[in-house]
Amino acid sequence: MIRKIRLTTRQRKYLLLLPLLMVITLIASACSSGGVADSVKVRNYYVTGVEWKGTTSADSLDPPSVDPSTLSDGYGFNPTGFDSGNDRNWRVATYVWTPASMIAFEGDRINLTVFIVNGNEHTTWIESPDGGEATQDTIMNRGREYKVSFTAGEPGVYTLHCDEHDPSMTAYIQVLPRQ
Repeated sequence: MIRKIRLTTRQRKYLLLLPLLMVITLIASACSSGGVADSVKVRNYYVTGVEWKGTTSADSLDPPSVDPSTLSDGYGFNPTGFDSGNDRNWRVATYVWTPASMIAFEGDRINLTVFIVNGNEHTTWIESPDGGEATQDTIMNRGREYKVSFTAGEPGVYTLHCDEHDPSMTAYIQVLPRQ
């Protein structure tokens, strides 16, 4: 028998605040003297290049009136009739990096291990906060793993780009200043 636990209003408030307090504690400990922010670290991230696809039938939902592939290089669209098994099906797609957001500290060595699931070719590079190139172009192909490394020399946002599928295939590495 499952029994419901009844919480008071005060108990519910504390439960809602618990995740927030945990995040604040982690950030405070990372930024305090002697914490993570005080020593240069090697940050290893595992990133996947993937194409998300969604197919439905025009019987349940009409295709968009504007072809999504005209909105961004990272979007795809197959109108009704692309599927020989069901000529009423239509599909949309988008290329993305996952995760699309990472965090490091100034001076950290960033190591990205990138695996490409979809797409024949991705010209990939990392833009530094000042608009320069933190890494050179790397051509990445489906079914292969690549390693890309750089040192976060300045605080700010470093941007992982795919030239063929920007802006949807963009990830960000937020580099925080050291204390």
